[in-house]
Amino acid sequence: CKLNLATGEFKRLTIQNSGLPSNTINSMLNYGNNTIWIITNNGLVRFDSKSEEIRTYSSDDGFGNFKYNINSVLADMNGRFYFGGTKGILHFDPSKVKKNLFVPRLVINDLLINGKSINNKGNKTFVEHLIDERELSLDYDQNSITIDFAALHYASPKNNRYEYQLINYDDKLIFTTEQRKITYMNLAPGDYTFILKASNADGIFSDREIKLGVSINPPFYKTWWAYSIYILLIFGLFFIYKKIEINKQLEAARLNESELRAEKAELKAEATAARAKVIQIESERKSKELEDARKLQLSMLPDSIPSSDNYEIAVYMKTASEVGGDYYDFSISDDNTLNIGFGDATGHGMQAGVVVALLKGLFVSDSADNDLSTFMLKSNNTIKKSKLGRMMMAFSLLKLKDNKINVASAGMPPIFIYSEANNHVEEINLMGMPLGAMLDFPYKNMQLQVASGDTILLLSDGLPEISNKSGEQFDYFRISKLLKDIGKESPNEIINQLIEASENWIDGEPLEDDITLLVIKIK
Repeated sequence: CKLNLATGEFKRLTIQNSGLPSNTINSMLNYGNNTIWIITNNGLVRFDSKSEEIRTYSSDDGFGNFKYNINSVLADMNGRFYFGGTKGILHFDPSKVKKNLFVPRLVINDLLINGKSINNKGNKTFVEHLIDERELSLDYDQNSITIDFAALHYASPKNNRYEYQLINYDDKLIFTTEQRKITYMNLAPGDYTFILKASNADGIFSDREIKLGVSINPPFYKTWWAYSIYILLIFGLFFIYKKIEINKQLEAARLNESELRAEKAELKAEATAARAKVIQIESERKSKELEDARKLQLSMLPDSIPSSDNYEIAVYMKTASEVGGDYYDFSISDDNTLNIGFGDATGHGMQAGVVVALLKGLFVSDSADNDLSTFMLKSNNTIKKSKLGRMMMAFSLLKLKDNKINVASAGMPPIFIYSEANNHVEEINLMGMPLGAMLDFPYKNMQLQVASGDTILLLSDGLPEISNKSGEQFDYFRISKLLKDIGKESPNEIINQLIEASENWIDGEPLEDDITLLVIKIK
């Protein structure tokens, strides 16, 4: 964890967001000039605390290949470092470990289509010239491509890094160190562009970027002229079909079967009408049940939003076709502390409304008079002891006074806080079981400091989990990025832009869950 002494902000560095070889840290030594040497469970790391650049050393760099002991470290008076491990002691002078500034040369060894090389003579110049100057135009059955490449840099070659992407196939750049042969199987007809970059073990990238355009032509039966023939055939078959039907009807009339057909048609119409009536009755029953659930949920919400000289508050809620159980509420303590409850019941419809009604009673009676831990524990145990089965309540409670926030959470999405001074969005994510999941669960709380101009965003999981037509979720990182861009706006304008972004994302698709947003601006 990296602490910013000026802002008090912690940043957690992991395998996923920084490139550390392991999340388990055994020991560290400070070298000065923002450099820290770190022993992990998966190798030795040099870390620049200012740029956050990470370089991992292994046996290829002459640093051995064994496991290190926890806190078995020493720096002597001459600046030499010692690290104790299971097979001995690693010792070296950190001042002599230099960054390799040699720029690697990126080369293409071969290009294979359906497993066969396009260069039978093995001439690398031919392959590179093809990639630099031309685009590949391939038939629909030539849709498996393999690219064999390498970065010519032999100091710790296993740590050479490659970035590649097949545009219109890969969603983003893909990073790799060991893989030097990429295969794309069964590419659909269309146009693609392959991009490839490379760096040495110290992150020095080659100036050269390889690009290769690939066009996969559709099969003949999917071309425009083939579709034209299909349409003509369909019209011809339809004409023949209609002619046969007319002949059948004439023959039936000659055989005096028109009355029998009329009787069958009447019976079929009656059966269709009966099915339609059943569907209508069931639809009306379900609509009434959903409307009753919606009315119950809305009746649990406060009549008005508190007004204050210190805060500006805006709320938005849009229910899904099956009401999802979102809930928010306000209360004010005797010392003018503003208590904000924000939750999401499990399930939909009337079941969710029961849990919301129970929590509202707890919030109205206890939120103003109890601290965070007491309220969360009492509410959790009350819902659990009510024996509602799997019906639970994800819930966040905020106590806001002056510029201080106390917050506790039980299974809710993170709380986003935009700092106007730093133009930065922080995610507050307090892990905890939903209320009613486990008796005596120890809920954590956190105290935060905000300043004038800062913005607090509370939301249910309805917004981040909406999906577009491709099935991709809106997700939390888009919310954080958008809040950074609009955090200086008023609460109502922030909500308007978030809702506009969500509507553009789903593009007319129905909501599967409630969307609820609550924005607080510090004046």
